[in-house]
Amino acid sequence: MRRIILLAASLLLTGTAFSFTIDNQVSTGDPLASSSCTTPATKTSFRADDDSAYLWLHAVNITAGDTVEWRWSSPNNAPYTTASYQFPFGGTGCAWAGIIIKGQTAATLPGQWKVDVYVNNVFAATANFSIAPSAPLGGGAAHLEFAVNDQLLVPWGYVNLAYRLKSFQPGLHVDLYLGLLLGDGSPQCVSPDMVFASGLSPFANDLALSNSEAVITAGHLPPQVNPFSLTLYGVVVGHGLSPADSANWVSNLAAMDLAFGPLSSDQLDVLAERGNPQAYVIQFFRDQEQRIESWVYDGGGLGQVFQFVNGRRLASDNADTERAAASASSSATFFGPGRFVPTTTPAQIRALLGDPDRVLTKSPQLAVWFFTTNRITVTVENGAVSRVEAY
Repeated sequence: MRRIILLAASLLLTGTAFSFTIDNQVSTGDPLASSSCTTPATKTSFRADDDSAYLWLHAVNITAGDTVEWRWSSPNNAPYTTASYQFPFGGTGCAWAGIIIKGQTAATLPGQWKVDVYVNNVFAATANFSIAPSAPLGGGAAHLEFAVNDQLLVPWGYVNLAYRLKSFQPGLHVDLYLGLLLGDGSPQCVSPDMVFASGLSPFANDLALSNSEAVITAGHLPPQVNPFSLTLYGVVVGHGLSPADSANWVSNLAAMDLAFGPLSSDQLDVLAERGNPQAYVIQFFRDQEQRIESWVYDGGGLGQVFQFVNGRRLASDNADTERAAASASSSATFFGPGRFVPTTTPAQIRALLGDPDRVLTKSPQLAVWFFTTNRITVTVENGAVSRVEAY
């Protein structure tokens, strides 16, 4: 059942009228809170257990017999109900009409509502208000969390970032908002204390709440990823409601820290346990967007090898396959493998290591630079670094 509030009007000043004009309008919960035609208190956010929502109008140049009509539309922009009033007087006055929320169909339709106003069957004004679930849920309707294959993201590395929802009120219609904060404190989209107050568009709109998982982004990163960190935030709100008001949140505030850098979690774990390898080979295959690495540790002369593709360590079922065929130098390399990335240029190699001690030119497009003092060999192919060997 859809019920409207009884209409009312108040005469402020009678007199000769020429044209009906609305000069003020207010969405309110109580149009009778003040006497005469004093503007009532504004209220644009309602809940399902609020009694009613009104649109109060103030008009000038009223002619007796003029009509005003309110047309309400629900959050899916479908017509909800209408009400009309005919002024029995002329001059200046006010009028209001509203819908009952509590216990009516409107209470089951949370989101952004609209009221269009027509004067003598001609569109004159519009207003918006929202209806939220009956009480602040504070995370009671859903639990939101993020999942990623690696929180450390590296050049050409593959990232699969997703969100997971656990529902405690299946079928509730909600929106998902995501925001980012750079690690240096400069907000890219939002700030931690007002994380969703910047007018962001929802990442996912009008979801029927359920236990679910969906991808936020998946794919290979570009070759140039400057080191920096960020925090990803997420929150679920009632459909059509603003995330800037935490009373509209129906989930927890989820957060995940991410960092972009030259080495992955797998690689940093090996370095933390063993230090720089005694030798390593890094190959850059730009046509395949792959960085393939082999790190050799002496291991008492056995030469244990760790292999990585775009930062991901390759698993081995047999420890013997991780033994180097040749022995490595007993001292660790001075420059760690993280110093070389797909975008490292020959000029940057010279800036780091100086001029090569020897250059072997194999073709006009291919040369090998030998840095004897630093125990590094660099292959330059078609003007780009394609291989780095340290020993």
